[in-house]
Amino acid sequence: MRLRKFLFAAALSVALPAIAGVGSVSPAHAESTVNIGLPFQLSPRYFDPTETANGTYFAILYAVHDALVRLDDQGARPSLAESVTSNADLTEITYRLRPGLTFHNGDPLTADDVRFSLEHYSGTSADAFKSRIAAIETPDELTVVVRLHSPWPDYAALSGTTASAFGWIVPKAYYEKLGAEGFMNAPVGLGPFMVEKIDPGREVVLKRFDNYHGRKPLVDRIVMRTATDGAQSLAQVNTGELDVAYNMLGELGVAASKMDGVTLYENPTYTTFFLKFFDAADPDSPWSRKEVRQAVNLLLDREAISMIETNGASPATQSIVPSKLPYAVELPVSKPDLEQARKLLAEAGYPDGFDGGKLVPIAPYWRMAEAVAAMLDAAGIKVEIQKMERAVFYQKLADKEMTGVCLCADGTMGNASTRLGRHVYSKGVHNYAPVPEFDALYEAQLVEIDEAKRAEMLAELQRKVYDMAYDAPIFNLALPAAIGPRVKNAAFLVPGNAYIAPVELLELK
Repeated sequence: MRLRKFLFAAALSVALPAIAGVGSVSPAHAESTVNIGLPFQLSPRYFDPTETANGTYFAILYAVHDALVRLDDQGARPSLAESVTSNADLTEITYRLRPGLTFHNGDPLTADDVRFSLEHYSGTSADAFKSRIAAIETPDELTVVVRLHSPWPDYAALSGTTASAFGWIVPKAYYEKLGAEGFMNAPVGLGPFMVEKIDPGREVVLKRFDNYHGRKPLVDRIVMRTATDGAQSLAQVNTGELDVAYNMLGELGVAASKMDGVTLYENPTYTTFFLKFFDAADPDSPWSRKEVRQAVNLLLDREAISMIETNGASPATQSIVPSKLPYAVELPVSKPDLEQARKLLAEAGYPDGFDGGKLVPIAPYWRMAEAVAAMLDAAGIKVEIQKMERAVFYQKLADKEMTGVCLCADGTMGNASTRLGRHVYSKGVHNYAPVPEFDALYEAQLVEIDEAKRAEMLAELQRKVYDMAYDAPIFNLALPAAIGPRVKNAAFLVPGNAYIAPVELLELK
């Protein structure tokens, strides 16, 4: 039978908005090149889908690689697979590959490449896949069968969105020949663009892959550059050196909106910024006290932070699950209340505040961290901002090497279960403070195939996380990007995604 709507559609029941500035598709311009400034250092790790640890990787993956099922402007659709089917109890998923597909180096795509990629996957939710997949079989060169130990409702949400990169495929023989490090520096994929040149950490030049099976790219080349200095990036958009620059935060967004020929696009992402309390499981730490965490939620002026960062475009939230994801529940957002925050700190035994240790922000949100630190300081909570490059930040986060407080961000897609599973479930990649009650509820909903019952369980879990002040969500990011006058379609077309996608629709005038 056809794979039930339960699998892929339920994970992606998000209306696709009309994006201003998106033009009609037209033939590619001769020798056209788009220059994009990335708001993070261009680490070689971002070129290997099998190691995908967070949403940042997809800024690269959508250009160079492709997946069995890929989320694009038309929803989650089979891409490298021409069909996806399942058995009656949803424990056997069969992918039938499109015939005749080749990697950028000319190697044909076969079921062995798919099996290797799935078995080699070590990125986000890898443990979940490994524990729930009984076998991966390849009955012929174009067929892959994934057998699960039992029904798993989140399989589609994790393998058909940017909640993980399970299902994004690399060439087995080439990968094994070069090894992981070699592949990162000379990547080969199945995506609409192939790597022409890499200057590690600084720049990558991508060339249109004429044998791409999907919609043909509308430009010849894309140059992606590390561009972490927002002011410099905006100046380069204004002079034409860059065509797109991200993170036009604060006054940069105001300046971009006033430049002739430059468009400021406030991309409504599903990226939630929040404070994570790394030491909440340590009974000797102030962060272990519920009253302290509640106080922090009352010290945060979320609307002021949104105004500082995105001129008020990012809506305040007190949940790490964006309201547009399936199974999300609306939760009230606290207004700033310094007096009540001080009372809670006094109840916890800290009437004059305390030393909160490090505040580690995701790059390059240093100014947001400064605003948060000032708000905590109003009640005597002292934190020291510690900056680090984004790839290092995520590596230390995953390795559980952080202490103090994190100004974190999560933009992965999927649903409430996949988002909560990363942070509040004890086996989650970013969980630092296990709560047995959370685990029991999370594990029960993981195997519940009755939609209504599962929705009730996830709603209860979200309310419990909220009531415990487990974290301190701030806002859902509307990421401001400056788009230069040459661009006809900047292709911010995947709802909730922070970066340009699908890249093949990027178009110049």
